[in-house]
Amino acid sequence: MKDIFHRFGFELRFGYGAKIVLYILAALFPLFLLPLQIGVENGREIFFGTLVILVAVLWLLEVLTSGKIRYQHSWIGFASLALFLVFALSAIFSRAPWFSFLLADPAAERFSTIILALVLMFLSGSVIKTKQEAASISLILIFSGAVSALITLIQLIWGRSLYGLVIPLATGSDFNVVGTINGLSLFYVMLFAVGAGLLTSSWLLATKLWLRIALGVSLALFLADLLLINFRASWVLLLVSSVFLFGFMFRKKLIPEASGTEDAASAVRQKEEKANAGEEKNPLYDIDWRYWLALVLVAFAGLMIFVRGPIFGRVLVPAEVSPSFKTTLALGREIFKEGIKETILGSGPGTFGLNWSRYRSSAINQTQFWNIRFNQGFSWLTTLLSTVGVAGILVFILFLGMTIFLFTKTIVFLPAAETEIAVALFSGFATSVAAAVFYPVNFTLALLLFLSVGLLSSLLASDQTGKKGEAEEAGKKPFWKLE
Repeated sequence: MKDIFHRFGFELRFGYGAKIVLYILAALFPLFLLPLQIGVENGREIFFGTLVILVAVLWLLEVLTSGKIRYQHSWIGFASLALFLVFALSAIFSRAPWFSFLLADPAAERFSTIILALVLMFLSGSVIKTKQEAASISLILIFSGAVSALITLIQLIWGRSLYGLVIPLATGSDFNVVGTINGLSLFYVMLFAVGAGLLTSSWLLATKLWLRIALGVSLALFLADLLLINFRASWVLLLVSSVFLFGFMFRKKLIPEASGTEDAASAVRQKEEKANAGEEKNPLYDIDWRYWLALVLVAFAGLMIFVRGPIFGRVLVPAEVSPSFKTTLALGREIFKEGIKETILGSGPGTFGLNWSRYRSSAINQTQFWNIRFNQGFSWLTTLLSTVGVAGILVFILFLGMTIFLFTKTIVFLPAAETEIAVALFSGFATSVAAAVFYPVNFTLALLLFLSVGLLSSLLASDQTGKKGEAEEAGKKPFWKLE
């Protein structure tokens, strides 16, 4: 069977097809919805879940035809497995198992979404093999997001929904396929962070002029929407990503070829000696527009955090209400009182709304929100306390902490000139992590977080040619290898 597939070249076609489907997923991700009366997130979960399954089938066919399997051996894999197992147990022992598996609202809180996100992470880390491919899928996502940003800009200024011209149910100037208008703002921040990293990279500066112009226009559209929406958490996230971007860029300026702690220290000493001797300019003063851009972003985001209310008076953005941090934690404590199982595994994924109906404070009944059932808490992280318990929130923190540590360690210990694309993706990833801490997740933000983990895993596990890294070629074991 394998020889037959090789004879007709199916191995190459299957691998190429898997990449093409991932590119299609990235292109449609910020824009597409099924025009059915099943809810936006439900339709998107069905559609993009089908695309992920198609990628999985093509990847498996490539494995069968080649007789080789490519996947990332990493501590992140063990953290992902722990995340899956704990969430699975929580769903099985949920007070409403089918609700936790498939029916919870919003879709992002379902166990099925966690499965889909983990599979997408694994596939993107296995199918995408070079830095060019990682940059390509990132640019496709950014340019598609820019189209979404243009639509949002027109809608907010015009006061009507462009989607409503073709979909009768899509009403309101704030309608979008991502989620709430504030969630859309966070989505744009993530794309802006990746785009800013790519725009300042030497890789993009060596490409065609039209590509750089298109990326610059995309970033301008994202920034325009951020100003119109003016969501405080968005500026906090932009500040986080800008600080990461400037820090990694400045490291490259100081130690462009350093690949380890001793090499880094040696490189800094050599530069200082040359600068003192007049043989080389001091790197602290010899900076170009890219470093100034990162500094301006840091200062601008820090300033906008303190700006309240609409910046442009005629643009009205609908208010968004969610439980406070204190209220969300109090609800978790009520769940813990039910027993040891609820303390360890919670009430089940996606059951925050059920918990809210049972344990909300009586003081809420005296407010205008007395008849509202909140399906999520203050943020994704705090919501998990009551839905998946202590075990769930610990494995989630372990997963995020492991990815941050390993990605940061790899970027720092690799030559700076080879990590520019990784730095851009890491800026978006760091923004996604911050969003999970400060905001209740939606389907789009959840998938984007795990997609960025998969792309970074692939990118940092191999060099820019798509071959094994120098350490592995020399018979050494880089830190991401376990065997």
